[in-house]
Amino acid sequence: MRYLPLLAGALLLAAPAQADTFWLTNPKEQAKAAEGSAPQVIQGVLLSTEDGHYRIRVAGGVVRLPTSAVFQIDKDKLDLDTIVAAEAAAKPESERADQQRRLMQQADRAAREVRFAEASARRSARAVDAVAPARRAQAERFDPVLGVSSGIDEQLEMMREAERNYERTRDRRYLKQLRQLRRMR
Repeated sequence: MRYLPLLAGALLLAAPAQADTFWLTNPKEQAKAAEGSAPQVIQGVLLSTEDGHYRIRVAGGVVRLPTSAVFQIDKDKLDLDTIVAAEAAAKPESERADQQRRLMQQADRAAREVRFAEASARRSARAVDAVAPARRAQAERFDPVLGVSSGIDEQLEMMREAERNYERTRDRRYLKQLRQLRRMR
């Protein structure tokens, strides 16, 4: 008696699964659809029904479909072995398409990197004055600790002049100018 449910389950699993057509819309409304449109169906083999979902084996994998989304189920003569054989027959073509997709992605990535390099080169490229004296290049040093440029003779001279003018006239415009020059350092 205990073996009867076990035997029934084994027979159920051993039975060849039959393919089904799962209609997601009313099949009678398909006649009203636009010419050339595909019906909203999924063709595959029903593996199980669990938690309000159908587990359906289709070419390429397994699909979980909510039972509420299915309008009608039609039985076909197709079985699981035919789906597996169709997958095996389509495998070389899918591998070739996958390889082609990867090559296209690599080419797109390389083209995108070239565009980025060109765009960044245009932004950062600046003309260099070839007649600039070497003394000026040495005078302009950036101190990363203080975050200021030091040794700029012209700017220092302008700061000293603003200080002298303030001492002489006590005009606050020279203090403002001095603060602005210090911020530029």
